[in-house]
Formats: sequence, C-alpha cells, structure tokens
Amino acid sequence: MNNIKYVFFSLIFFSLNASAIDKIKIAYYDKFHPFSFYNNENLKGIFVDTMKILFKDSKDISIYSEGFPWERAQELVRKDEFDALVTLSNPEREKYLYHTSNPVFEDKLVLVYLSTNPKEKFIKNIKEKNDVKQFMINDYIGNGLAKFIYSENDKFKIDYSGNLETCFLKLVNDRGDIIITNKTNANIYQSQLKGKNLKYIEPLFLKNDLKYYFFLRKSYLNAEKIINFIDKKLAQDDTKTIQKTIYNNYIYKEKIQIESFNK
Repeated sequence: MNNIKYVFFSLIFFSLNASAIDKIKIAYYDKFHPFSFYNNENLKGIFVDTMKILFKDSKDISIYSEGFPWERAQELVRKDEFDALVTLSNPEREKYLYHTSNPVFEDKLVLVYLSTNPKEKFIKNIKEKNDVKQFMINDYIGNGLAKFIYSENDKFKIDYSGNLETCFLKLVNDRGDIIITNKTNANIYQSQLKGKNLKYIEPLFLKNDLKYYFFLRKSYLNAEKIINFIDKKLAQDDTKTIQKTIYNNYIYKEKIQIESFNK
C-alpha cells in the first residue's frame, strides 16, 4: 500500500514539474524608439516583437516584458529582479550575463549634429576619436558607449540626460554639439523633428558595427541552454524573414509619434 502511495504522489510531482512554465522577465529601455517604447501603455518595438517571436514556440518558457529608464533596467537585472536584456555587449555585462552569438539586430553608429551649429565645419571634419573632445556630447544615463568609448575619465565632455529623447531635444535647442547613437534611432528622431536641421555622419574613427544581443543572467536556471535555443532560432531563415517584416513595419508602416517631440 505504501508503495502505491509513493508511486501516486511521484506521478503527481512529475506531472506538475512537466507542466510548470518558467518565466523570463525582460527589462527594456522604455524610450528607445523604434526598438522598445510605450504606446498607450503598451510596450512595443522591434526588440519587443522579435523576442515574442523567438520564444513563441517554447513550451517551457514564457516571457514577461517591461520598460524602464535604461540605467534602472540594467540595475534590475544586476540584482536578479529581472532576468534579461537586449543590448550591446561590453566587458561589464559579460561578467554576469550570457548572450547569444547571433545578434537580434545589427546597426551602424552615427554622429548626429545640428547643421546650424557654428562648429559644423569642424564636426564634419572629425578624423580621430580625440577630435571629439572639443565638442559637448549629449548622452543618456546608463549608455555603455559613454563608459567604454568616450569616457569622461579620458577627458570627453558629456552632458547627461535621463533619456535619448531629451538628448535630441537639447541638441535642437543648441544645448550640446553632438549625439553618438545608432542609425535607426537617428532616422526616427530626425523624422520626428522635421525642420530642425538635424544631420549625421558615420564616425569612421570608431568601430562602426553595432550588434544587439539577447542577454540572460548567468544565475538563471538552464541559462546556457536557453541561450543556445534562442541562438538556433536566430540562425533560421524563417526567423530572419520575420525580423525583416518587423523592421519594415516599424520603419515604414508604423506612424510612430514621440510624445515629447510633439508637444
């Protein structure tokens, strides 16, 4: 009789485990158009939609997505309160996070400036990274580029804001000289700020390939297996086709309205 009870409860236990679904909590930058942003209280964007597609066929894992100021999003993952990010790789992140070998998205760096800036001629003639030190860089708190590419410790001048939107608003109001960001961001913000004389150049003095990966904290159960699962999905031709569709929807079809730009 005892043996029967043992088998019965064992079956219940294994059945519960088999049906249990792990949840991965992804923290996004909440004002990073068109990658992750809130619209009518709904989080959406290229990164958000892509991650939904990548995990859609998983029977064991569900994902929960929420947006925050970028520094807070990273801090939540560092504290194990959230589990994952979609972002660029740097030595600091690789200490506590695994990431896919295939990128979720690829882009280029551009250097944005105002054509009415009296220093325009000098900005356009930037040849080396040290040439940037004569200009004020508008940047947002938590951006890894500021720490690993143009750090204040190396005597670069940085004016920090809470988000990238504010950086652009400062720039068009003659507060600061340049913004270094990805080309997709620049195109979206430029299209929203029509008539503001925003231009950009590709800063050839910097490594100009940006690759955004899916990151998962190393302390998450089966983290490496999950990363491998997503890597395989990213390598599939079907996934690449869907990624192009998502990109085209946001860049060409979606009428993105950035609230702070349209007040």
